[in-house]
Amino acid sequence: MGAVHFASHLPVDDERGNRPRGGNGTGDCHRPRATHGRLNGRTPRVFCRQPSGAKGSDIASREVEAFHDWEAHMATLRLLHVMTVPISLFFLRGQARFFRTLGLEEQAISSPGPDLVRFSAEEGIAVHAVPMLRAITPLRDLVAVWRLYRVFRQLKPAIVHAGTPKGGLLAMVAAWLARVPVRVYHIYGLPAMTARGIRRLILQATERVSCALADHVFCAGPSIRDYVVARGICRSVKTEALLRGSINGIEARRLFNPELHAASRAGTRSRLGIPQQAVVLGFVGRLVGDKGVAELWEALRRVQAEAPELHLLIVGESDTRDPLSPTLIDALRSHPRVHFAGFVRNTPPLYAAMDLVALPSHREGFPVVPMEAAAMALPVIATRIPGCVDAVQDGVTGILVQPGDAAALADAIRGYLRDPTLARRHGEAGRARMLRDFQPEKIWEALAARYDSLLAKRHLPLLERRAAGTPPAAPSTVTGAPDGGDDALLRIGAQAARAGQADTAAEEIGRDASTDSIR
Repeated sequence: MGAVHFASHLPVDDERGNRPRGGNGTGDCHRPRATHGRLNGRTPRVFCRQPSGAKGSDIASREVEAFHDWEAHMATLRLLHVMTVPISLFFLRGQARFFRTLGLEEQAISSPGPDLVRFSAEEGIAVHAVPMLRAITPLRDLVAVWRLYRVFRQLKPAIVHAGTPKGGLLAMVAAWLARVPVRVYHIYGLPAMTARGIRRLILQATERVSCALADHVFCAGPSIRDYVVARGICRSVKTEALLRGSINGIEARRLFNPELHAASRAGTRSRLGIPQQAVVLGFVGRLVGDKGVAELWEALRRVQAEAPELHLLIVGESDTRDPLSPTLIDALRSHPRVHFAGFVRNTPPLYAAMDLVALPSHREGFPVVPMEAAAMALPVIATRIPGCVDAVQDGVTGILVQPGDAAALADAIRGYLRDPTLARRHGEAGRARMLRDFQPEKIWEALAARYDSLLAKRHLPLLERRAAGTPPAAPSTVTGAPDGGDDALLRIGAQAARAGQADTAAEEIGRDASTDSIR
């Protein structure tokens, strides 16, 4: 097992970090330092940036890549995923194993932390630590772009696939500078939806830059794609929602399966102090204003007098960004029928203790919580906003209400309390939909097909062609260390991961990683 690669320690093309250049007077071409044979029996094309005065059909686009420098590394077709914070990588569970069977080696880049070590240990892939902040920090962002550029120049990936707003922006800029052949940006959610003033303008501008530098843009769901295109953030011709949407599908058979967790219902309720006969309304997510926690509290107050059997179970932690008011937090924590589970990685037993789930969010991408709840055969109350309208079918798998409308939320809760048959029918329909439309393998197959089409445009070998003659790449893991004091911490994590003790590694390093969902 290796270690976590820290970007500042990676070599570059020469001692000054410059790319070799060459040309014949017709344009600026990126020439190889040395050739290492042919690629699958053929020599890769060399693409040059045409001079400003050039005209004619030979100029296919304003930006064209030079791929000879990638040639020596194409014996292994490589995909790099980039996320701002490492906990977001866990939304990609299972992809690396699938793509290895197609001859595509997946690696990941994110900010350093115990979750990066844990992800590497669980998924069996190499990871690289590049510090990135969600906040707008121009100088640190430039440093992050430089470090990402060095990683890309060293690893020579065929594809860079970046998600989350800041990670996506930095990765697309660095990948464009490094002339990565295929650049993919994935819009999981849009903070600009609820931002105001100058911040909203900045966030929208950064999304436009990420989309402009990408060869292809995935949107988490059809409604997110519609939103992005309607507001001019990205052209419709290069945007796509995979199948019916979602980030990675939902594992509804082996993980989020109510039959597997039914026996834990009584124990979970007992541990949390919830009566066995109670009707439990669940909320899973960060305790922030954008998640509609204030409306949820108001709805509970409206319903509690007529429904003494109703209890609220909150699974999640507070966030320093967009925090709830101290008054609201105190009211929730002091209420005898509100129960806090904190941040929990293994959520199926908690869903098994619930009877319905509410997500009164103000903005989402393609929310994972309604999918998890539906897979556990629970009815879902969500808001009529982009993302949620893809995850919940109004009147079929749940109920949609207007964002910020506590009265409508209370009415939806009452509806399920008065009609348990309706709740059961919506829950069963939701599970059937997850099994039919959102199995991870279907998402991965669609993603592989799109990768193939993008590789073909760059005259690179396709996944299926490599799968026949190339054995799956051996799983990698984590190497190296950041500077100074973090060196020892990452060695502890790597040693624990070597023994297969990823959770122990996270505890020894310290619980400093974000528990946020993808944003």
